[in-house]
Amino acid sequence: MKFSSNMFNDLPENLKKEVRGQYYIRLGIIAGLCFLAVEIIAGFLMFPSWTLSLVKKQEVENSLVEIAETQKSVRVSSDTISISHTNEILKVLNTSHDYPHIIPLYNTILSFKKNGIRFEKISFVSQDSSGANISLEGTAITRDVLVAFSKDLKSSPEFTEVVLPISNLAKDTDVDFRIDIRIAKK
Repeated sequence: MKFSSNMFNDLPENLKKEVRGQYYIRLGIIAGLCFLAVEIIAGFLMFPSWTLSLVKKQEVENSLVEIAETQKSVRVSSDTISISHTNEILKVLNTSHDYPHIIPLYNTILSFKKNGIRFEKISFVSQDSSGANISLEGTAITRDVLVAFSKDLKSSPEFTEVVLPISNLAKDTDVDFRIDIRIAKK
């Protein structure tokens, strides 16, 4: 027997609703099974990526632990370096016992410091029995500020000679400089 649209139309209205209800239930079951099948297939296809990501996560965590340990050792070595540097400074200061007036000289230099002068290095060298040298290295914002600072240092009676090489004055702004100051021993 062939099913025709006339046969469905011949059914009473309550049976038509029941047939439509059964149709939608079966259609929902088929759609749900198809969705479930797609989810299961996707899960199987995603499994290798998921396991690979877990392995990579573990590698990254291990790398972070190694980096943290390396940073600790670097901190220890940098502390060792700074201690060595401090020991060298102390050796220099111990040699300055022959010339105990170094702190007032540093204070004099700092009192002449102008705005726009930045010191990067101040060195004291006790050279011979006639005197010692202080070396200043840094940056001046302009040439005029550097020249004024140099003139102030030259005007101080505590310094016998202030040498500002002419090559330090080649630039107008952001002038890197080195000034050597000679101090006579008293």
